[in-house]
Amino acid sequence: MNDEMGRTLTNLKIDTLKPPYYVSYKVVDGESHSIRASLGSLISVSNTPRSRSLNVQIRVGSRTFDNSNFISYGIYGSSGVVYVSDEGTRSTTYESDYDALRRDLWMASDAVYKRALAELSKKKAVLENIIRTDTTADFSPARPFTTSVEPVQIAFDGEWWKERAKKLSAMLKTYPEIQSSDVYVGARTEYVYFLNSEGSRNTHGKTRVWIEVKAKTQAPDGMSLVNYVTFYGDTKGDLPTEQEMMSGIDKMAHDLMALRTAPVLDEYSGPVLFEQQAAGELVSQGLGSNVSYLRDPIADNPQLDQQIHSLLGELPFQNKVGARVLPKFLSVVDAPTQSRYKGMPLLGLYTVDEEGVPAQDVKVVDKGFLKTLLMSRTPHKRIPESNGHGRTDPSQAFFSNLIVTTSQPTNDADMKKKLIGLCREVGLEYGLIIRKINNPYFKQALREPNDPSSPTRSFMTEPILAYKLFLNGKEELVRGMEFSGMTTQSFKDIVAASQTSYVYNHIAKQKKTTLSGLYSGTDVRVSVVTPSLLFESVDLKKASQQSRSLPIASRPAFGNQ
Repeated sequence: MNDEMGRTLTNLKIDTLKPPYYVSYKVVDGESHSIRASLGSLISVSNTPRSRSLNVQIRVGSRTFDNSNFISYGIYGSSGVVYVSDEGTRSTTYESDYDALRRDLWMASDAVYKRALAELSKKKAVLENIIRTDTTADFSPARPFTTSVEPVQIAFDGEWWKERAKKLSAMLKTYPEIQSSDVYVGARTEYVYFLNSEGSRNTHGKTRVWIEVKAKTQAPDGMSLVNYVTFYGDTKGDLPTEQEMMSGIDKMAHDLMALRTAPVLDEYSGPVLFEQQAAGELVSQGLGSNVSYLRDPIADNPQLDQQIHSLLGELPFQNKVGARVLPKFLSVVDAPTQSRYKGMPLLGLYTVDEEGVPAQDVKVVDKGFLKTLLMSRTPHKRIPESNGHGRTDPSQAFFSNLIVTTSQPTNDADMKKKLIGLCREVGLEYGLIIRKINNPYFKQALREPNDPSSPTRSFMTEPILAYKLFLNGKEELVRGMEFSGMTTQSFKDIVAASQTSYVYNHIAKQKKTTLSGLYSGTDVRVSVVTPSLLFESVDLKKASQQSRSLPIASRPAFGNQ
């Protein structure tokens, strides 16, 4: 990598066109294992004991104005002899073959450099016809950083994991109304080598294991219903015991069955208490994505520009640094250097980001006021430097371990009492408790073909588990609603936060400003730690999904059933 970097900086130039002013190389060695099972039987087993990818980032121009932050349909594809994705990535040999790896770096650098020249030329042409109101630089400076961490490995016992997948998936045989179900088990190890033209070089490893259980059914009126439960960790030791996982799966399936016969909630406007996973997902989608800085890219035609804004949605916090965005009793820190919270593992741990900048813990909200944003090396007009949060290729800022704290904690048991009190004040017969919200990663995976909603467009995905809380304390499960008109402004309506916090480890969807990233986003492992949150007023309406007809015949009998 170092040898080819030197040659690239010396020789990569076309006639009078600008040479690169910045180059970075990243090579990722990977080992992956995945197993899928359903109803006690294996569906697929995939083992990739060795893989290697490389990523090349090249900037031409200057830090003030370069080829980045620009999208055009006409550039991507065959910019060179070999194919390199629009994010600068391609596969390479996994063997320790100096010549083969150097050749691949050479060819990838050639393709990315030619693409960068085309981007810079088109970007200049587009801006000649536009009066620029924001002349913020395209790339921020960063001190060279060097670190080296030894590789780590996961001892993957394939037979043990297969038996776990079969045993866990077989549990759902006892629920005849479930129409489809899957258990996904997996493990991945990565070792990253990073080098850039500024002198940064580092190596670091990542490991992760996961068990994901998904199930789908229909209510008697044809409404599609989904539920899932997940178990994530860095190693197998981070996962719950087998008995704890079985209990979690049984509860997930029981809740799904209860949803089938639950009444539909057509509309609601009033106080809502977000508990457990719902509080975590609410913070992840409503705050986590919005405190992460995302530069609005320039496009080379109006149709693409319109599509970009439609897919990215609103970026409400980008110009609110210094403004109040939460109640004064709430503060928020993003802590990528923190590995655990009260003994629970956190998924967002890292020591150095994807741009070679050391990870930094950042207080983004202090006593309700937005103090800064999470930054990569793409600068904000008021935040000129990275704070170590460039998490994907090409690097865009995203949160890691987002921790919400309160200076006025409310006893957990009193949160319901406060909800009932708010209902009495406005004359409502019941309030609403939401305990689970659909995660965009799973919404995409479980999405029905005729579902008109999109996990990348709405501000907040729909509730899965919601309960009416009547004035006498009785709860009733309801289904079939989605949020209406909820925005980041709604977070100012939080009136109470619980004493106990919930740790929510999950996969978040990061918005990306590349052609491929616009449509699907990037899956990023993150954690949210948050108390339960009571909102004074939230609007919900009947879900827009279309119902499908039920199966004509009942499910076939299994075994002795």
